[in-house]
Parts: sequence; C-alpha cells; structure tokens
Amino acid sequence: MRTAEFAASPAAARLNLRLPVPEEGALRLPAGLLPSSDQELFALCAENPGLRIEREAGGEWIVMPSTGGYSGHWGIRVAAQLQNWADRDGSGVVFGSSTGFRIPGGLALRAPDAAWVRRDRLMALSERERRGFLPLCPDSLIEIA
Repeated sequence: MRTAEFAASPAAARLNLRLPVPEEGALRLPAGLLPSSDQELFALCAENPGLRIEREAGGEWIVMPSTGGYSGHWGIRVAAQLQNWADRDGSGVVFGSSTGFRIPGGLALRAPDAAWVRRDRLMALSERERRGFLPLCPDSLIEIA
C-alpha cells in the first residue's frame, strides 16, 4: 500500500490529506471528505495525475491507483479499436480513461476505460462544458476488469 497526498487548491481553501491508497483495488471515502464542486474536483484530479478519482451518486468517493500493465495494455488496445471504428463511422467521438463524465441527475462522476459519445450530443454542450467533466452519460462505455 502506498500513501497519496491530496493537494487541491480551490480559491477559498486548501485541502491537504495523506491517505493510504492500495496498489490494487480502491480506497472508498465517505461523502464530504473531498471537494464537491466540479472546479475543485477538476483541480484535485489535475494535481494528482497518478490517481483515478470517481464519485458515486450518493457522494461517496472511490480513489484508485494508476492501472497496472495488463489493464493499461488492454485498455489502450480496446480504445484504439473503438477509435478506429469511430473514425470510419463518423457519428461520434471516443474518450480515454482520464475523461470524467458527470452523470446527470446526481453526484456521480465516472471515468470509464474507454467511452463513445454521439457527436450531436457532444456538440450540444457549450465550449465550457466540453473543457471540463462532460455533463452526460456516454452512449457506450468499456471497463477493463
């Protein structure tokens, strides 16, 4: 198990936490422990690129280490095949494992290993929305186990 230091610097406050993050699996944290706004969470993720941070619909947090070789290898292979298909099809856009999707109707924030979104749905978002966590559920997603 390794220790991760979370350092987010939202305008109003600074959050510093040292948490044990398992080499495999995930660390689950209660709601309210990490920032709740998308801006603060975006900063937290940017300042901790070695971790994958997701939020459950109820506000609980899931903190995962970077993937191992097996998952990373298969994740990129699957994403490449999905991208090749999307290039031929032309109707949508592929996103990689570091893209956060803020699922509408709740607090959930997910980052699937690969995702595909119809182009018309993506273009219906504002430029600002497309630059942050995407406020939609992907049309298709893939998780590598």
